[in-house]
Parts: sequence; structure tokens; C-alpha cells
Amino acid sequence: MFRTVKTGKGLLLQSVKALRKYPLLIAPLLISWIIYAPIVIWAKFFVKWEAYLWYEQSTILFSIILSFSILLGVSCLILLELIQQIESGEPLRLSGAARQVFSFDFIRAFPIILVWSLLWFILTIIKIIFTRRSDSNDSEDKANAENAARALIGSDSNWSFSGAFIDMVQKGMRMIVFLVLPAIAWENHSTLPAFRKGIAALKAHLKVFIAGFVLTDLASWIVMFPAAITLFIAAKLKIHFSDEVWTIVIIYIAFAWSFTFFIEQMFAAELYLWHLKWEKACSIAVAEGKTQPQLAEVRTPSLLNNVPDLVGLLPKISNEHSARMRTQ
Repeated sequence: MFRTVKTGKGLLLQSVKALRKYPLLIAPLLISWIIYAPIVIWAKFFVKWEAYLWYEQSTILFSIILSFSILLGVSCLILLELIQQIESGEPLRLSGAARQVFSFDFIRAFPIILVWSLLWFILTIIKIIFTRRSDSNDSEDKANAENAARALIGSDSNWSFSGAFIDMVQKGMRMIVFLVLPAIAWENHSTLPAFRKGIAALKAHLKVFIAGFVLTDLASWIVMFPAAITLFIAAKLKIHFSDEVWTIVIIYIAFAWSFTFFIEQMFAAELYLWHLKWEKACSIAVAEGKTQPQLAEVRTPSLLNNVPDLVGLLPKISNEHSARMRTQ
């Protein structure tokens, strides 16, 4: 178990180090947050939910969840294309990565994103039922800077164990989607084969995945703590902060939110890349009549060591890399 946690920790640290070397990698999520934040504020403070019938409320809620799923899915696909650029020795180009995603990857990924949205919607309905407030807090329903920060960080005064459990299930489901998407972005698989490949990677390295789940959750709590403690002080100690302070808090939340999802996406991408290397090592071992290696016996992939791990694993990238080397 300790070895598994150490393996998960290593992948997580690689994600942080990769961000430090390539800050552009977090750009897709920052752009997503710019779209995400206004939707949250609109849904929280400006949608008169009581004015709609239940099926109209459900339609609005599903539309919001679908938009969030698309934002996270597209940001993950763009990140994967940026990683492929690094691995192929290309200069980092956000526009080129986005063009590849919207031209090819998104069409194959959309059915997965749609199913994810449906499951997310069902879990959200269950959470609403189990955490329904018996009374309303008018002070939290007013549109102001403090409540905007509270909504964007996901602070809920009606916390419950059932709600926390549903949040964990949603996170696990999200990270599984992130583990499936590399099969689309890197291996050009269609929807169903990509799903099967991602699930195969999950089953083969379930303990490492669980370790990553726990560690990324812990990292999320740590990075969100400054904003959370500010909200706690304001609510419990009745301390009034100026709008300027809350603006700073909201900006901090933007980066913290982006970093939280970035480490989830990077962890899944690195685990999938490691899985590809492990599969190749197993094939070589079988051909040579040797025992198949454990995942920990295969060198961990990294964006920092100038070793193009994807080159040689994927024919398309390998051919592009070889052509580029011949022209240099």
C-alpha cells in the first residue's frame, strides 16, 4: 500500500513540476473558468428556479451540467494535445492544440462527455434530494462579491455526509473520463474502443488510481484553504471585508480551481502514458519469454527529462517525430 501511495505521489509531483516548466498547460482551464464562473453566478443568483416547473428546472440544470462537462472535457483534450506537442518536440501552440481538438477529438469524445453529463445530472438530483434545506438563508442568496466567492468555491452551508459522498463519486467519475480521453487524443481511437482502453488502464492500475484520487483531493483542499478560511472568518466571526478583498479572493479561486482540475487531468494523462509504456514492456517480456513487469518496474514518464515517451509508443507520433528529425 505504501508503495502504491508513493507511486501516486510521484505522478502528482510530476504534474506540479510540469506546470512550473510549462505554465501554458494550465491555460485551457483558466479559459474554462472564465466561462464557468458567470454561469455559476447566473444560476445561483439570477435564475428564479421557483418560477419554473420541475421539467423546466431539470432542463436548465442539465444544460448547465452539460456545459461544465464540455468545458472540462475540451480543456483536458487540449492539455493532451499540448503534451503531445511537448513529446513530439514541437513548440507549444495553444491555437494548434485547440484546432486539433475541435477538428477531430471532440466529435469522438462527445458521446463520452454526454454520458458523463447524464450521470452527473442524476447524482446532482440525488444530492439535491438528500441535502434539501429546510429553511433558506436570505443572506447567502443576495448577489454580492462575498456570496459570489462562496458560490465559486462551492461552499455549502447545508453540508452532509451524503452530499460529500456524492461529491466523491462525481470526482471519481470525472477522473475516469480524464483517463479515457488520452485514447482519443493520442491513439485516435473512436468512442467505444477509447472507453474500453481507458477502463482497461483503470482496472490494471486501480490502486494507483485510488492513490491519485486521494492525493489530488488532499492537494485540492490545501490549495483552496486560503479562500475557504477567509469565507469561514467572514461567516462565523461576522467580519466584513471590502469588495476589493473579495475580488482578490475570487481571482485566487480562479487559479486554485484551475490548478485542482489540472492535477486531476495531468495525473490521469501520466497514468495512461505509463500504462502504454507498461503494455509495451509486457509485450517485450512475453516475446522474450520473461515474466511481465509490474507497473512500478517501468520507468515513470515525465515531461521534464527530455525523453519523448510517446514517440515509439504511438505510430502516428513516432512517424511525425522521425520526419521532423530528418528535416533538422
